[in-house]
Amino acid sequence: MAAGKGMVSLGLGLSAALVLASCSSGTAATSGSGKSGGIDIALSNSYIGNTWRIEMENEYKAACHMPPFKGHVKCSVYNANNNVSSQKQQLSGMVASGVQAIVTDAASPTGLNGTIKQACSRGILVVSFDNTV
Repeated sequence: MAAGKGMVSLGLGLSAALVLASCSSGTAATSGSGKSGGIDIALSNSYIGNTWRIEMENEYKAACHMPPFKGHVKCSVYNANNNVSSQKQQLSGMVASGVQAIVTDAASPTGLNGTIKQACSRGILVVSFDNTV
């Protein structure tokens, strides 16, 4: 996938996560932490080993520090080194920590489905981009 197209996908995913998570929470996002009224969004990246993935992660971090996200979201980043088991474990940790949304570039089209289903059943918005789940 071309870097520009990937950045658009990530931007749309982050925007959708913020808007939908804030709508589903029933409260306005006013702080930087999901625990205290803001939106907590996690990026679950399967692989960081090429320039596109580094750019994608940097764009995510930068977007979190710019309007309309700045001051309204807490953004975290997880990298699984292209290991499905590691990504599943990281996703489970995100679910347990109470994030409101997960933006994911999945390591497997099927290997994360159970964990993603668990997140969705707890009301966590999951936006997949670049790879399918």
